[in-house]
Amino acid sequence: MSSNDQLPGIAKIFLQLKESLIAIAAVSFAWVVLWKLNYCLSPRLVSNDFIYWIFLPSGLRLISVLLLDFDAVIGLFVGRLITSDDLPDIPSVICVSLISAIAPYIAYLLAKHKLDLKKSLTNMTGKQLLLLTLIFAFINSILHNLYFYITRLEYDFWEDIAVMFIGDFTGSLLVIIVSNALIILAIKSNRN
Repeated sequence: MSSNDQLPGIAKIFLQLKESLIAIAAVSFAWVVLWKLNYCLSPRLVSNDFIYWIFLPSGLRLISVLLLDFDAVIGLFVGRLITSDDLPDIPSVICVSLISAIAPYIAYLLAKHKLDLKKSLTNMTGKQLLLLTLIFAFINSILHNLYFYITRLEYDFWEDIAVMFIGDFTGSLLVIIVSNALIILAIKSNRN
């Protein structure tokens, strides 16, 4: 077999790699933009250095994992690494970035199994999306605050879980609503 016979397979691998790298870069960039936007818009909505009453990047976490699967996890990890100047040391940067990236994926996998979601998400209802958002906010707030509590970055465990849950849930809902509105506008403008 010549090397030309293998080219389509290699070309396919490189195309998939290119698509993954674009998705990772896009998610990382979107994370940084939403992180900075959240910081600018909500200085009065900060509970402490790590927890916001409304956290817009949470919506990106959920949407990106739903649309891009594991590529989104890598993009979220990289995006959180870039915006980690609020964390005191390298182990915290890595752990918090990992939690930020993995929590929505865990919620997605649980919901996919329990809600019998298709890979294309074409059978996802509004009720299921709301449930997925609640599951994600719960998992994310528990995992982050366990880490913060164990490392003594924060001390009010139950209050911080509640505030982060609210922030993740409201941030996710806002991003999902805005994304949905933009999709509807794009569809309507394409019809005209």
